[in-house]
Amino acid sequence: MRAKPSKAKRASIFAKGQELMIKEFLRDETGLELSEYAVAAALIALAVVGVFTTLGTNISGVISNLASQIK
Repeated sequence: MRAKPSKAKRASIFAKGQELMIKEFLRDETGLELSEYAVAAALIALAVVGVFTTLGTNISGVISNLASQIK
């Protein structure tokens, strides 16, 4: 029967396994395209919301100005 490794040895093996897994995850580029599209879509959505908010405020001001001039 094989002896169990000590806690320190198991922690070291686990840390090396984690390090290898993280390195491989960072090297792997499959699926990167989908995340790039998601980020681009989020940025476009934020820009659209910002533009419409600004336009809405400006249009409201113009309509209020016209309404006050008509009175």
